[in-house]
Amino acid sequence: MTEVVNIKTDKYDVYIWRAGYGLNGYFGNQHPVYIEWKSWTFCKICHCKHNRDQAIKAFEKDFLIRVEQDLEFRENVLKLRNKKTWLFLLPIVLSWEHYQKLA
Repeated sequence: MTEVVNIKTDKYDVYIWRAGYGLNGYFGNQHPVYIEWKSWTFCKICHCKHNRDQAIKAFEKDFLIRVEQDLEFRENVLKLRNKKTWLFLLPIVLSWEHYQKLA
């Protein structure tokens, strides 16, 4: 089973968050949660200010479309099977459950 772990406490196999820290963010949610004092959190894809639930729903929609239409992406998601995936923020409600279900 695919597992999501925290960078600060666990070893990992694959990074699944946004681009940054020298990592490409290939699997990351490109719909940020809006934080007033962080201008970069305005969603440039949807042209809006997402709350957490909206950002997760936008990710889920994009994820399902991409898995269906992009064979290479789907194959890469399937390669996550039985891997430890990591991101910076845990525990929080994560949209990564979609990766876990598919992988």
